[in-house]
This record gives sequence, structure tokens and C-alpha cells, in this order.
Amino acid sequence: HGARGIAERLRPVLASLADPAMGVPADGLERAWVNELLGAAGSVLDAAARAVRHGEPVHLSATDLGVLKTPDNDVILVGPALRAADRLAALLDDVLEIAEGTGTESGVPEHLAPDTRHRPTLLRLVPVVLKAMRRELHHGSPILRHAIRVAVVAVAGYFVGAALPLGHGYWAPMTAVMVMRPEFSQTYGRSVARFGGTLVGVGLATAIVQTAHPDARLSALLAVVCAGLMYLLMRTGYAVGQVCVSAYVVFLLGMAGDDWSQTVTERIVLTLVGGLLAMISY
Repeated sequence: HGARGIAERLRPVLASLADPAMGVPADGLERAWVNELLGAAGSVLDAAARAVRHGEPVHLSATDLGVLKTPDNDVILVGPALRAADRLAALLDDVLEIAEGTGTESGVPEHLAPDTRHRPTLLRLVPVVLKAMRRELHHGSPILRHAIRVAVVAVAGYFVGAALPLGHGYWAPMTAVMVMRPEFSQTYGRSVARFGGTLVGVGLATAIVQTAHPDARLSALLAVVCAGLMYLLMRTGYAVGQVCVSAYVVFLLGMAGDDWSQTVTERIVLTLVGGLLAMISY
């Protein structure tokens, strides 16, 4: 997970686009366009690496962003090459999300940039949102496909959670939505990490509760420790964060004096259901 996991997923995508044996001929319009994509991807990765190394905002050129975000991919590329280009754009978005820190800067000259930045009002954001939505309303948009997939899975998870003879049925759709990403490989990794982290966190916290029988004050202290560890270790990986969150929930339930053992079992089952729904949707 994290930056290393994205790098491992980028490697085969870049290789599939660069190798003519994988579907893009060595010559012609498709190869020229793929070379543009690979060049833009290299520039984005260089900018992200520089930002991480020096702790500064990511500086991107408008040309590179235009190559990666253009809908021309659907016209020029077909089949495996188009899917690889969509995966590349999604993975580079994840790279920028990790690297940008204080924000991503475009290629606007500094002397043309405003001295101050103002947060737009809600009404002024409406046309921006509508424009972004219209830009993605085409058959090849990975964002549109992902939005439809998330909406369908959220509704399905709600009905499945309500149909099961368990409380807290909302955990199933919540888990599904939180682990879903445009790429199946990333969704699969997050689903496994969430379920595994839930099992480990619940197991450790349950062992502490059953062995030490902490009172309400000690349970509250342990819950605070778990919350602090979650924020401290958040960037080390999704699974570690889920361990802390699950233990935090167990200690909170123990502090409240509820039938925490039954609730813990429900959380495990519904987390598994949500993860399975997320993976089945692909």
C-alpha cells in the first residue's frame, strides 16, 4: 500500500504501453499518442518525486495534464491500450494525491497568479461542478464508470445489510464505498487490508478486554491511545489504520457496557460483506 504499492502497479501499466507486443504497434498514430502519454507520465512522476523530496507543492505543466486528461484516448486507442491508458491516468491521480501536500500548482507564471486565494462560495462552485460533470459524461470516462459502480454497490450494500439478521447494517455499504477505487487491483488490496486489519484489531482488543477486564476509565484511555495511533500511523498503510480503528471501536463498546461481543461479530461479518460486494462489482 501507499507510494510503494502505487509504484508496483504503475510498472506493468507502463510496460504494457511501451511494449509493441502488448497491442500498440511500433509505428503509426497509436504509437505516437502512446509516446506522448508516456512522456507526460514521466514528467508527472518526476514532478511528484521532486515535491516529495523537497517538501514543496507539485509543479505541473498544463500540457502534461492535458495529454493525460484528454478524451482523445477514446478516439485514438482501443482495447487493451485504452484500458491501460485509463489505468495510467487513475494511478497518476493517486501519485499526485500522495505527493501534493500543500497543493498542486499548474504552469501559470508566478507574476500572473493572484496575490491571495479566495475560497469560492457554494453558489460559485455550482458551475465548476457542473462543468466537471459534463466533461466526464462520455462512454470511456473511468470517473463516470466508477461513479456508477459506487452508486450501485452502495444501494446493494444497504439492502443486503438490511436483509441480514444483524444490527448496524450500514457497515456493509460504508465498507464497500470506502474501499472502492477505479482500479480492481487497488480495490482488492484495500478490501483485504480492511478485513485483515479489522480481524487483527478486534482480536487484539478483545483479548485485552477479556484478560484485563478494564473499567470505563481504562477503556476510554485505551480508546484514546488507539485513536492517536491511527493518526500517527495513517500514512504507513490502510491495514494498520484499520487495526487501530477496530480496536478503538471495541474499547468504546466496552466503555459503554453494551453487549460488545455481539457487535464485534457483526462488524466483522458486515465488513466482509462490504468488501465482497466491492470486488464483485468489477
